[in-house]
Amino acid sequence: MIPHLLSGVYAAAITPCLPDGTPDFTGLLQLLTFLAERGCHGALISGTTGEGPSFSAKERLSLWEAASAWRKGRPDFRLLAGTGTPSLSETKELNHAAFRLGFDAVVVLPPFYFRNASENGLFEWFADLIEASVPVGKYLLGYHIPVVSGVSLPLSLLQRLAVAYPAKFGGGPGTGDGHHRCKRCCDFQPDLRQSQRDLERDQTSRQDGRSGHGSGQRDSIPLGATPSRR
Repeated sequence: MIPHLLSGVYAAAITPCLPDGTPDFTGLLQLLTFLAERGCHGALISGTTGEGPSFSAKERLSLWEAASAWRKGRPDFRLLAGTGTPSLSETKELNHAAFRLGFDAVVVLPPFYFRNASENGLFEWFADLIEASVPVGKYLLGYHIPVVSGVSLPLSLLQRLAVAYPAKFGGGPGTGDGHHRCKRCCDFQPDLRQSQRDLERDQTSRQDGRSGHGSGQRDSIPLGATPSRR
């Protein structure tokens, strides 16, 4: 089976910050280089680990621009952007911006202010978003992290989106109970799961030539920035 375009090992990147709380672009590029050199196939910028919702749309865009420029030297490294906001129109704008910069996929939270939205309402929200802002050859991943967002993405909703948009909806990464995680993997991303052996073999081959790997030593990220806005 041919691996999915997005198959691989991804890091949810932190957003390094300067002492005044603004993004540290030098630190971000050092981090991306660190991840790429240690075998990651890609990174999520402005996700939960990167505290995306804590940054303005302008700040997120500036981070994506820096990452996009960095990738010109590593074209095989994939980039995902955390674009979710409670606003449908703003999320569309952020998706357009990320894809214009060459990002491979966007990771989108459900609209999280009104937490009693029906499944049909969520389906219509994501359907509108996909049709209006995800171009051919790119993907939207629905972000299931109810412990933070307060809004769950039911398995039945993910199934409906996968059926309606098989070429643009990439499944649902995130957290959840064991059953939810297993079903997401098996039902919505079987090609990613079935390529796992190839990925593990690739990771092993990458690590074999690197000092310190396989020895039980832990790598550290040599950043001088403050890696959090909180």
